[in-house]
Amino acid sequence: MVLNHVKDGITVSVVLDRRTPNKDGKFPIKVKVYHLKKPKYFSTGFSMTDEEWSGLDRKKSNDSIKIRQSISRSFELIKMNVDALADMGEFSFQALSLRLGRAVGDTLNNAFRARIKELRDNGKIGSANSMRDTLSAIETYAGDNLNFRDITTDWLTRCDKHWEKKPLSITTRGMYFRNIRTMMNFAKQSGLIKQSQYPFGKGKFEIKTEEGRKKALTPQQLCAIFNYVDKNETINKYKDIWCFMYLCNGINPIDMIQLKYSNIIDGEIHFVRQKTSGTSTTRKTIKIFLTPEIQRIIDKWGNPAMPDNFIFPFLKGDESLEEIKAKNHDVYTRINKRMRYVCDVLGIERITTYAARHSFASIMNSEGVPISYISEQLGHTSIRTTQIYLAGFSKESRANNARILTSFLNTPEE
Repeated sequence: MVLNHVKDGITVSVVLDRRTPNKDGKFPIKVKVYHLKKPKYFSTGFSMTDEEWSGLDRKKSNDSIKIRQSISRSFELIKMNVDALADMGEFSFQALSLRLGRAVGDTLNNAFRARIKELRDNGKIGSANSMRDTLSAIETYAGDNLNFRDITTDWLTRCDKHWEKKPLSITTRGMYFRNIRTMMNFAKQSGLIKQSQYPFGKGKFEIKTEEGRKKALTPQQLCAIFNYVDKNETINKYKDIWCFMYLCNGINPIDMIQLKYSNIIDGEIHFVRQKTSGTSTTRKTIKIFLTPEIQRIIDKWGNPAMPDNFIFPFLKGDESLEEIKAKNHDVYTRINKRMRYVCDVLGIERITTYAARHSFASIMNSEGVPISYISEQLGHTSIRTTQIYLAGFSKESRANNARILTSFLNTPEE
């Protein structure tokens, strides 16, 4: 039985899925959708042997005719929805599954599960874990059978109050609600809810955001950290790794542990942020000038300088994506633990790896470096994101600026 359709590089066909036979030795008949070198299969509810499948078109019995008609209806349904999504420029397996309401059903819970699987299959472990945590929080609050139409403005408001009492921070609640919004966007695109049922936006439920808290260090604090030497070499090591991150544009730990000597090109470290490598239309390469300070840290704590070697000895190279994520968690936990100790000794408010990134942006900004350059070096996709990093000036800056208001009082009269 030959049914085949191609639309904008998306192929829809009916196949005998020979990967796994059932207990009768037959194979399921499925509608296969192929896109970007990846397949997704949808069941038709029928199974056959190779012989039965090859002769299906020729058989004229009522049963055979009904089977062909049923398979054709499944094919046409999927074909129609593929075409609709392709015409809107919004095709994805997730959107197709939601639109069909078959592989994931019409519940928010099942849509989350399908999205988590899709993210894991594509190596987006951090995003998958974020979705997993959101689903867990939703099910603790409201159960495991939520219809998309249940997610109203009132439901979101009640949920927000419940999470606030747990208590969950504004940042965590914001992450959860953004993930819910993502799934509701899929549902709207797929026709599972109407625009009038969409609960987010102005006049509906608006996700709260927390004003950026100052996490950057002053030049004096940075100087104290850079000059600090402890009797314990492990503390010195992770303090230096924190300094390396600061010097490398506030590089994130997940990117730092994956740097190789092959990333050093013509006196600069080149890398693409893992966080944005799969979401941006163009891969933005960040380039860091290899200063003597950076080189000193590499020479002291790094692997031998071989092209295939990681710069720092955190990974071996045969780790799975899950294992890399786990190692990343282990490394930034180790850095944060030692930096808490260093800050306590120096009398500085405790900081984490995140402070390296904010400090880089703050120091650059205080020296008059254009925000466009800072944004590029941080790997941000918009200057607005960079402005959030720079939100809130120091008390010293406010004091100096306040003096400007009365500076004329100290000006001698002519």
